[in-house]
Amino acid sequence: MNDPRSNAGDDRLRLDVSPARVALEVGEVAEITVEVTNTSETIRMFQVDVLGLDPDHFSIVGEILQLFPDERGSASIIVSLPAGHPS
Repeated sequence: MNDPRSNAGDDRLRLDVSPARVALEVGEVAEITVEVTNTSETIRMFQVDVLGLDPDHFSIVGEILQLFPDERGSASIIVSLPAGHPS
């Protein structure tokens, strides 16, 4: 499994995720911070997204990041498991 704090082979960015893992019980909410650093030499736009989770179970604050070279930006992912979610 890939390290969630890695850049997944893309040398134009550095990605840090905190916490790296989250365990939730039904009804609990967690906030995950995604920090992106533009390591390229040009202004770049990055979009933060979540794959493999029902969109009704998360929201993203700061989803689009437009960053200058060597600039950092962050997004917050709020994840919840609503009551009645299967175990």
